[in-house]
Amino acid sequence: MARRTPEAWIDELVAAAAEAFTRSGYKRTQMADIARAMGVSPGSLYRYVEGKEALFDLVVQRAFAAAPPPVPSLPIPTPGREALLGHLRARVDWETDLPTLVRAAGPRSRVGDVRAEAAGVIGELYDLLARQREGLALIERCVADRPELVEVYFGELRSGLLESLERWIARRGRQGHFAPVLDAAATTRILVEGVAYMAWKRHRDPWPDTYTEATARDSTIALYTRALVLEDST
Repeated sequence: MARRTPEAWIDELVAAAAEAFTRSGYKRTQMADIARAMGVSPGSLYRYVEGKEALFDLVVQRAFAAAPPPVPSLPIPTPGREALLGHLRARVDWETDLPTLVRAAGPRSRVGDVRAEAAGVIGELYDLLARQREGLALIERCVADRPELVEVYFGELRSGLLESLERWIARRGRQGHFAPVLDAAATTRILVEGVAYMAWKRHRDPWPDTYTEATARDSTIALYTRALVLEDST
């Protein structure tokens, strides 16, 4: 391990910690567990992070980053509560990753090809959740131990996504493009949970798939586009 660069060491540390936190949750994961998985002494971890809180913050940052951020000064200090939440807010930006939805849910949105729009929204949502599947699994496993994550991830970030999708579904329904639904909010949750399962949750299912990732993506887009868009809509 001593011959590895700090970058390589941090990469291995983050991978081992992410696996441990996602498997056991925040409270039950110990630094000794992570060191054991890496085949090193627990004390060696503290040359890179001050403790478990600093390591968890680093894992959250890396899990949602499009590319690994530069290695900071070592050891990485323990962040304050607001620093961790700020890092999560900075890494999860639905508006940047879902441009078709941003346009479709805008205040003066009009649509030409509603099928293309629906396929675009669903495809971007699928791709985003697929890219972030390790971070999403981490957050969902650790929220019971870290309730502040509920406030930010679910209360702020995910609720904003759901509101945009609901506004889009309700508007296209009123315009006669989408099939009538009993409730736009319930339809939105069905859509998000269905896409989420295919985009990332199925990868944690112990029963293996018999189809490719491309098939999963294309089938998801086709199914929900057909469910939403009226056949005679233009």
